[in-house]
Amino acid sequence: MIYLLYGPDTYTRDKKARELAATVRMRAPSLLERRIFLDEDGAVEEAFDALAPVSLFAEEKKLVRLSGLSDALAHPLMPRLCLAAAASDVVCILSESWSRKDLPKKILAVLESTPYKSQFFPSLSESACAAFLIQEAHAQGVRVTTDAARLLVSVHGNDLQASMLDVAKWSLITDTIDAAFLNIHGDDTLPYSFFTDAQILGGRGNIATRLTAWERACAYTADRYGLFYYLAKATGDAETIVALASVDEAVKSGKLDLDSALLHTLLV
Repeated sequence: MIYLLYGPDTYTRDKKARELAATVRMRAPSLLERRIFLDEDGAVEEAFDALAPVSLFAEEKKLVRLSGLSDALAHPLMPRLCLAAAASDVVCILSESWSRKDLPKKILAVLESTPYKSQFFPSLSESACAAFLIQEAHAQGVRVTTDAARLLVSVHGNDLQASMLDVAKWSLITDTIDAAFLNIHGDDTLPYSFFTDAQILGGRGNIATRLTAWERACAYTADRYGLFYYLAKATGDAETIVALASVDEAVKSGKLDLDSALLHTLLV
């Protein structure tokens, strides 16, 4: 039997492949499994061997998962795939990123002469991605809020695989991912917004919050003078503006180091 899973959405396609493989394992306790990427050296020969029918007297079945099939590989592999399609003891799962219009014609022509099954996995819209992300995370015991899901989708687009990798990473330290959590722990994922930190630094809020904002700003901003002038422009606090002007004069006269002067001014 052959299953053709294709389409640009890697996450849902891989999920379906795993579900099919799990079903085969349940039905065949004695199973020989092979996972083959056809763009690797020696993979075509390995696939040719893996797709061969099981010996008449053997009791086990075969599960072969293939990726990277192309018209160029149709000649050596398609006869074997036809055998796999007709065999009751071989299950082959083809997983490819083809769009509907990019289906290789030679391969499709051969498959249509066999009892194969296919399913297409299209790219999801951003709103559908966010909803699916919330649903998938919930199935894994993690609550992702709507705002957090939208933030992740704004970064990764419709790449569910990348978003779910982030969820898996953060699930090690929390079972709830919301916008507040991402603002603290999402530095390596979310795009950096210096304006947000400038507002925090220019205000008179909690010292720990301001120190975190300062560390982020320093990590993302190599140009300290650019940081200084942006802060002076962005802050709406008159007291902070006066303090920054005093620091500017002291630094230019050589009396103070810019980093230490800025840090003292912003955090006192």
